[in-house]
Amino acid sequence: ASACHGVTQPGQSLVLLRGDAAMLQCFFEYSGGQPGLASTVWYRETPSKSEISETNALYSGRVIKPTARDLAHGRNASLTLSNVTVQDTGVYYCTVKVTIPGEGRMENGTGNGTHLLVRGERDLLERARGMGGVGAGDVEQTGARGTEGTGRPKRTPRFLMALRGGECSLGC
Repeated sequence: ASACHGVTQPGQSLVLLRGDAAMLQCFFEYSGGQPGLASTVWYRETPSKSEISETNALYSGRVIKPTARDLAHGRNASLTLSNVTVQDTGVYYCTVKVTIPGEGRMENGTGNGTHLLVRGERDLLERARGMGGVGAGDVEQTGARGTEGTGRPKRTPRFLMALRGGECSLGC
């Protein structure tokens, strides 16, 4: 049990696309009336419980940690992880330690975790395949390139046509 009155991670689950920034929220309360000296450690649930920091090669150049002011006055220990990858998928925990000035005591606690799921482009393609038949989601391509030797037109989701720079009507 934690001695902190509460370490809260309100976003229990985040689903992002590769390259997005993940805002992992963490807020805390403690019994001291005045601002305490707070520190925070974020880690990902792995066998080694790897710390999320600039010194960890997996996260170098991608971590924005809370400022001392955020910690002391805002009681906000939220962390931003930029340019997320599929390998960043996991459960992230926020641990806060607060030293209460003039009292010589420390309070600490850990949040209940935020699950981060990062989807890659392949996931987008899978969802695109489920968009239905020609009309709402697909564009028929005919000719040597479009039939792929089957004699049937190739169907390509409209948004992929737009991404590939293909010709597409205003319905893209």
